[in-house]
Amino acid sequence: MNKMQMRKTGVPLFSLNATAPAMVASSALLPPGEEIFDIRPAIQVAWPWWETALEAFAVVLIFWLVWLFYQWLMTPVTRVQKKIVQSPQKQALRAIERLKLSPVWEHRQMKEICETLAVILKIYSHEAFNLGQGASSTTDELFMTLDRSTIAGDVYGQIRELLLACDLVKFTGKDGADIDPELLLATLTKLIRREAWLR
Repeated sequence: MNKMQMRKTGVPLFSLNATAPAMVASSALLPPGEEIFDIRPAIQVAWPWWETALEAFAVVLIFWLVWLFYQWLMTPVTRVQKKIVQSPQKQALRAIERLKLSPVWEHRQMKEICETLAVILKIYSHEAFNLGQGASSTTDELFMTLDRSTIAGDVYGQIRELLLACDLVKFTGKDGADIDPELLLATLTKLIRREAWLR
């Protein structure tokens, strides 16, 4: 139908021109042989709040686990040191071994040797048998304690001999030439190795 025929039939030109593109567009969107009989209105889809909340919770949980792992990595390891408790006898014997390995023993410095022997004996008698006051007690104080105790007679005699010999070197200024340090050490070792001092 051309323009002349449209004018003769009275069909307005603008209506054909306006509807022609819509018809072409709608026919181009449909497959061949299909027609649209009804068009439904747009459906409102609700926002997936539960899914969003679960995703946010998962993200927070992952960050929290990463933070815990970081804290675990950065926490210093606390090592519990086991305290070794040795018997008074073992401590005294170790002190004797240290004395024998020291330069004091090697050079026979009698004053220092006698001081060390006396201290070892006083500490051992206090810690093992509660006799005296330890290293701070004097020889006279230890003798007074021994006199009031039930100590065996031979033990008391050996302690007295050892401490008097050591006091002679410490307080008189003698070089201890007439005192054998090996004998003093043997006496102390014998006293410490003896299990029972008291009767």
